[in-house]
Parts: sequence; structure tokens; C-alpha cells
Amino acid sequence: MLPVFLYGLTYGSADLRESSAAGMGEVLAVSTNDAVKPFLMKVTGPLIRVLGDRYQAPVKIETLKTILLLLSKGGKRLRPFIPQLQTTFVKNLSDPSHIVRDLSATSLTQLMEYVTRVDQLVKELKAMISSTVGGVQLSMMKALYGVMSMKGEKISSGMMTEVIEILLPMMTNDPSMDTKKEASKCLGIVCHYIESKNDELTKVMNIICNSSKKSNVWEDRYVCTQAISSILSHGIEHPNPSNNILINESLATIIKTIKLLCNDDNGSVREGACQTVQSLLQMSMVGTMGGEGEGEGDENGETKNNQSTTEMESLAALLLVKAATKDPSTDVRTAACCAIMKVARDSKINYFGRLKVRKILLPAVVTCAMDRKNVRMRTSADRALYFCLRMQEDTGMLETRVRKNNANVLKGAKGSQEMIAFVNKHWSKVARLIPESSWNL
Repeated sequence: MLPVFLYGLTYGSADLRESSAAGMGEVLAVSTNDAVKPFLMKVTGPLIRVLGDRYQAPVKIETLKTILLLLSKGGKRLRPFIPQLQTTFVKNLSDPSHIVRDLSATSLTQLMEYVTRVDQLVKELKAMISSTVGGVQLSMMKALYGVMSMKGEKISSGMMTEVIEILLPMMTNDPSMDTKKEASKCLGIVCHYIESKNDELTKVMNIICNSSKKSNVWEDRYVCTQAISSILSHGIEHPNPSNNILINESLATIIKTIKLLCNDDNGSVREGACQTVQSLLQMSMVGTMGGEGEGEGDENGETKNNQSTTEMESLAALLLVKAATKDPSTDVRTAACCAIMKVARDSKINYFGRLKVRKILLPAVVTCAMDRKNVRMRTSADRALYFCLRMQEDTGMLETRVRKNNANVLKGAKGSQEMIAFVNKHWSKVARLIPESSWNL
């Protein structure tokens, strides 16, 4: 099939090229890595050429999707094409279509796994951020965020300083909320790679944390949630930064700022704070994963692969519970349920080995699910319940897991009888849900 699609991609009209790229992607998606190997060199070149020409957005979209599949299937075998792919992706960050730009940023991020030198690329992206506006500028910053998240340790300190010089004014002074948000996320990554003795780190952290004060406009306080969430999220993958930003006084300042944001008067800020608390909980749980096992809890109330829950985990869990059950805004309660869902489904952390954390979070999710008046909140709660009860795993044992959760997690909580009765009645409906990428929203 691939030779047929390759012919259409090379010699066909624009519509035929789009269909050929889409068909090639479908074939690659169901093929094994070994089956794809003989065709990698033959198909990558034509795909790059199509992406480099002035075709309409639909052609480029399907081509980029196929190249993303090739990167995941081919990996290091595509190393000869890395310079061409990098140039092509950067070029398409300026495309009029926002879908093409977003796919290009995603592709560039994935490509970084096979790139060793990134200073020149960061310099190019920095220059393009300075010379563009609007959606194109946002795509450039998304690409920069992806590059730094993958290869931040490979970027020189001098280049990091240049990045700060251009992004810090954008985060603090730009009139566009989207621009401020993307700049803050990039600066969150940068904070991991500034030397602790460098005054720039103190300057950036002070600006980020001080923007949480209620004397600032709500937009600045919201941007603060995004910056801190970025710092903590990067800590999930890189839990021990050399500048000690995630320990001692620096972490204490971050936690103090998070508490302030969680009690903000503005609902949008509290929504952003839910994402920040989620990142704090994930970061505190990563790096201490135990062995295999059911992780459902034994008769002593502890799991086989976890002995204790840290103070930070409990604090983060309690902040999410407060947002999910006591906040007057249903949007904030919805955001809290979404945050709990992301924690429960994160395979990098040992969520099901933390019985104490689960005893804090699951009752809050069930409480929100029992409130069927607001569609958005109950939908978010059902999605969180899906992962909290591990409904994506071994459906044959699902009813047994539900009973175990009722006995070990819900039992003893305030209103446990009503919650257990609701879960026994409602779990079969939740089990029929099909996870989608839109659940992240």
C-alpha cells in the first residue's frame, strides 16, 4: 500500500496528495516498527518536499500527522533527515493555519529527542518571537517551550539569559493574555536551568511569586499560576534540578504562593491554581515509585508499594478537595475534578500506592459526581472517577475493584453510605466512557 500512496504523494494533485498522506498515515498507524523500517528512507523525503512547498493547509496537516507517526516509528533511523525536518518544521511555524503551526511545534518538540545541539535553534526561535505578533508569535513560543522542555540542559547559560531578556517583558507587560501565558510557561522551564548563584534566577522567581499578590490585576495573578505550574510540571520529568529550585526555601516560597492563589477572589485565578496544585501533587509523588502489586490497600490501611504519604502530597490533595467541594464557582470545581483525573491517570507516579491521598481525593470526586445539576462539573467528575477506579484496566475485574475502593477508600469518609450507594449504582455508566484527548480541556 505504501508505494501506491507514495506515487500519489509525489505526482498527484493537491487533493490527491492530501489523501495519499492521510492514507499513508493510516497504514503507518497499524504497522509494526519492523514492517515500516524498509520504507522509511523512501517516504520521508517526499513528505518533507510536500511540506516545504506552498500547498494548502489540509495537505500540510495530513503530511505533518504522517511525519509525526514516522518519528515515533522510525526514531533514530531518521537521523539523516533531522536537519531537513528541523528546517521544515521551523518554516511552517509561520503558516497561516493555526493547525499547521501547532502540529509543526509538536513535531519540532518530538524531533528534539534526536538533536544534540540546540543553541542555534533557540537563537532562531528567539529572533522570530521578537519579529512576529499574534498567533504566529504564540506558535513560536510553543515551539520554544517544547525545545527547552526536551533539551534545556543542552542550552548555554548565555542563551538562557537572552531568552529571559525577551520573555520577561512579555510576561509582565504584554497586553495579550495568551502571550503572557505562553511567555510564563517558557520562563518556568528556564528557571530550572539558571545557575543558583545567578541573580537572574532570583529576579525571575521574585517577579513570578510577587505577581500573586492581590494588589495586582487578576490577569497577572492568573499568569503566576501558569508560570509556577510550568516550574513544577518540568520537575516531574526532572525532579532534581542542579540549582535546587524545588527544595528548601525556594520550594517553601512556591508553596506559600500556591496557597495564596488558591484563596484568590477571582474564579479564573482559582481555576489556574487547580492546575498548579495538580502539578505540585504529581511532582511530590514522582521518583518514589514502589514495586508492582495491586495498590488497593491491605488490612492495615497501607499499600504494598507505599509506606507513608508526605506532607506535601497531603497538602496538595487537601487543596484540590477544597476546590472541588467547597468553592462557590462550578468552573473551579470542574477544574479541580479535571486536575484529580490527570493525577489518577499519570503512569509516572504511584497514585494507587498512596492510600491516604486516595482517601482524600476519591470522596471529593464522588461528591462532585453526585451533584448532577451542572453538566460540565458532573462530566469532569465522571471522567475523574473513570481513572480513580482504574476503569481502563482489566474490565473483567472492574466490579471487584469498585468493591475494594468502597471498602478501603470510601468507607469511613463523611457521607460514605450515600457515596458507596451512588458508586454501586453509577460505576457501570462511567465504565462505558471512552477516553479522548478532549478530556484534557
